Amino acid sequence: MELAFTPEQEELSRTLRGFARKELQPHSARWDKSGEFPWEAWRKMGELGLLGLRMPTAYGGQDADYLTFGIAMEEIGRGDFSCTYGLQLAGFAGEILGRGASEEIRRRWLPPTARGETVIALALTEPGVGSDASNLTCRAAREGDGYVLTGEKSGISLGMVAQAAIVFARTGGPRARGVTAFLAPLDLPGISRSPMRDMGSRAIARAVLAFDHVRVPASHRLGEEGTGFQGRHSPRGVPLAVLSRALARRPRPAAYQGIRHDQVVGAAACRGHDPSMPVASRPLRLHR
Repeated sequence: MELAFTPEQEELSRTLRGFARKELQPHSARWDKSGEFPWEAWRKMGELGLLGLRMPTAYGGQDADYLTFGIAMEEIGRGDFSCTYGLQLAGFAGEILGRGASEEIRRRWLPPTARGETVIALALTEPGVGSDASNLTCRAAREGDGYVLTGEKSGISLGMVAQAAIVFARTGGPRARGVTAFLAPLDLPGISRSPMRDMGSRAIARAVLAFDHVRVPASHRLGEEGTGFQGRHSPRGVPLAVLSRALARRPRPAAYQGIRHDQVVGAAACRGHDPSMPVASRPLRLHR
């Protein structure tokens, strides 16, 4: 089994590392402090093809493999954690809509998402339930040629800026088998959203989404009833693992700088103390 990167993947890694260093890292702290959503960075990621990595090529995507997706996640994560949510959620949209949406829905929503012009959130988590699909309480009742959504979703990443959300709701049946997915434009009557006050990563723009008898056309159902959670857990181990590694690496330069300049009892921290061993050993633990 060949585990080495291809030349194309090596080039992608170098390109994205430079992009993250130049376009993301200088603004990351400001975005996090202010909660400003980085629309310009989103569009630039779209221009680079990053938001379409897991989308079908017919809709502006690249249909890239998970290793390539993971490389992109790691390098973008070096520059800004919040921007990795663009890759993750656009990837979910590409896979879920690509698998279960009608042709009309795919053509309406996937190309602008790949370009970074549109954001599709993933509305799964609920108060008191989390992401446990077997206990979701948000309901979708069949009514005529559509469904009526009622319930609440919480902690929805990008919920304050998204134009649509993939909503998981119970249509009947026990546990996860009774869950169906819908694409709900967030300007539909009856939908309200309120921001969450996070301690960090504020640019993720998490929200509480409330659905008060929201009518969704049957054409916006993603797949058959009761199949909403099938395939929800895509093999994300590679991208999430490399993202964790990228995030673990980010504080090191700041730590080195602090050791050189921080004052402890009137002297630089690096004098009279030995912080070098813990800092030096940290990268070794990352690679074990």
